[in-house]
Amino acid sequence: MNEYHRTLNVPENASEAEIRQAYRELARKWHPDRFQEGPERAWAEKQMIDINQAYNALINRCKAAPPPPGIERFQEVRFLIEAGQLSRARQLMCAMDERSAEWNFHFGQMLLKRNDYEKAVVYLKIAVRQAPDNETYKRLLTKAEALNNKNRIGGVFKRLRGFHLPKKFKRP
Repeated sequence: MNEYHRTLNVPENASEAEIRQAYRELARKWHPDRFQEGPERAWAEKQMIDINQAYNALINRCKAAPPPPGIERFQEVRFLIEAGQLSRARQLMCAMDERSAEWNFHFGQMLLKRNDYEKAVVYLKIAVRQAPDNETYKRLLTKAEALNNKNRIGGVFKRLRGFHLPKKFKRP
């Protein structure tokens, strides 16, 4: 595998994003269409064949490799939500490809902390639908629905407080 890492000029522990970035840079530099017909173009074609081969091998290896044992995917997201760093948690989650029950649960949890009750209910309902046996998901959904209803009712009362009857309807 070392030759593939050397070809793309990435370390052996490079992430998928680092591999993609290195590939893009090299592809821009060595794409045969950038060269005129002749020996330079033929050499660039050989370079691109090597670059593509290295990229495919490293990306397939990244996708096939299981996550390191003992490290949970959402551990950092949980920590950020608990620490109140909701924007950073949202960024991390939006960068993930997977939209599992756990992802929807944590996204709903983050929205709930941001007081965006209506959207939180939507994501938590999806999480419960994806994992109907998970009691934690159900409890948070119930809490989010209660907060959403309370928020809606509170909004109605606020509007009613500002409402004044026209003079002709008031008692003398």
